[in-house]
Amino acid sequence: MLFVWVISIGLFLLIFELAAYWHIRNTLEQAGAEGARTAALYNGDCTQAITAATSQAARQGGWTNNVNVDCTTTTDRTIVRVTATSWSIAFGHATITVATVIGEIPER
Repeated sequence: MLFVWVISIGLFLLIFELAAYWHIRNTLEQAGAEGARTAALYNGDCTQAITAATSQAARQGGWTNNVNVDCTTTTDRTIVRVTATSWSIAFGHATITVATVIGEIPER
């Protein structure tokens, strides 16, 4: 019975960690997409993109720390990268770092 409880608790923590990672990843993807859409709207202005992505991550976040938004404009695309760290319940003070490359939307 003890082994079953240990395995059950470990499985629960693994599922919780995966769900938290998935939620954070989706939040950062949405923030990056919002930044890319804003950059496309303002003809590739990275200042507006960073502001929009940071605002979106702050509204939906809560589980993230140290949100960093990087914007790169090429001749035909604006690329917004959103990186953040999050806490981890299973690993104590360790953090999960989520980095996504989002929203390569052509400028108009």
